[in-house]
Amino acid sequence: MIIMVLCIILFVTGLPGCRQAGQAGGTALVDLAVQHQPIVGFGACPAWSCPTMEDWMADVFYNVDSGIGMSLMRLRIAPDGISLEMEAAKKAVARGALVWAAPWSPPAEWKDNHDVNNGGHLLPEHRQDWADRLALFAADAAAQGVPMFGISPQNEPGYLPEPPLSWETCDYTPESLMEFVRDYLGPALAKRGLATKVIAPETDGWKTYDGFATALLSDTVAASYVGPIATHSYSGTPHLPEIVRRSGHQVWQTEYTDLNVNEDTGLESALKVATRIHDDLVQGNVSAWHHWQFIASEPYWYSGLMVGKELTPRGWIVGNWSRFVRPGFVRVEATASPQPGVLLSAFTDPPTGRLVLVLVNTMERDILQEVSVINGTMPDRFTVWVTSATLKLEQSGSIDVSRKGMFTVTLPARSVTTLVSVLPGASR
Repeated sequence: MIIMVLCIILFVTGLPGCRQAGQAGGTALVDLAVQHQPIVGFGACPAWSCPTMEDWMADVFYNVDSGIGMSLMRLRIAPDGISLEMEAAKKAVARGALVWAAPWSPPAEWKDNHDVNNGGHLLPEHRQDWADRLALFAADAAAQGVPMFGISPQNEPGYLPEPPLSWETCDYTPESLMEFVRDYLGPALAKRGLATKVIAPETDGWKTYDGFATALLSDTVAASYVGPIATHSYSGTPHLPEIVRRSGHQVWQTEYTDLNVNEDTGLESALKVATRIHDDLVQGNVSAWHHWQFIASEPYWYSGLMVGKELTPRGWIVGNWSRFVRPGFVRVEATASPQPGVLLSAFTDPPTGRLVLVLVNTMERDILQEVSVINGTMPDRFTVWVTSATLKLEQSGSIDVSRKGMFTVTLPARSVTTLVSVLPGASR
């Protein structure tokens, strides 16, 4: 009897402890008048795993109708100044994607540890050599039909993997990376007449991002060469440093995967990725988001977007954003977590007024979510696209919107749901 009374009290007061499955929680507000960052797109990297990318695979990743509609590709520049993934890049360019590239290490003989692995520093007498090699890579890529949107000076400049793990690395301080960009890489790109921007600092996570970003942006010459201020998302909490906000530079998240997959190619890992995408977009204000590899290589064999010839739920969940939140969209204000277990991000296409909402449900039960859209053109209807334990980014009905911009959506248990608006007068 006591337990029943307590449960009735909890239910009446609206606390989640005894909320019935399917009962709607707090209303999520989407304010079309409050705009945040523009969206450039979503991408991944073919390094070490799929250098050629067959046509069917390129369509899975880049086709906006039958695939997940990515719009970015990040290449690896080898120490000798070439990329083994150039053929894959050509497939991405043919499908409308922007391509950019990053090195993991200069040549061993240009470093003080004489090793492409295990950190070490670029020798001062070879800074110009390395900058010239990176600029030549960009020029050669353009000549092959793959214009480089950007070049990173270094992947994860302040990070060294813990033994026994080891891969190509090179160590920079915030100051030394800034000097390399300001005095060598930026001028080398400009000397060749390239529009290619520097994408930096590509730190391993948000935890070390601020120091590198501050060094780059505090120097006006270095900052003039820099395009997106980039980071990976393996550590720390996504955030927008004040100096980055004031600078007007876009923020890019350029690498993330669930490293603790333990052979998990299912929803557990996929929902971790979904939560990270949401947090990077909403808290980090990123304009571009990149998964690590399309197909994983060792030691994380199961952490890619595809295993064998099939997309994992991770891949389909990335598609809940990448297929519908297209380049040129803008993130708008929305209630980020309208009730426990639910995450919401919202985007609009200014020229058309099209609205896309992406909702994550991490709970083990279906949830009803009420949404209110204000301060803009109200859509007539949303089509519903779901990735879950049984659905692979599949259309799942539609929702009519009231004249007051109100509607309720059912979010299946452990799922990502994308709502794509149908505008007044448009074909349904």
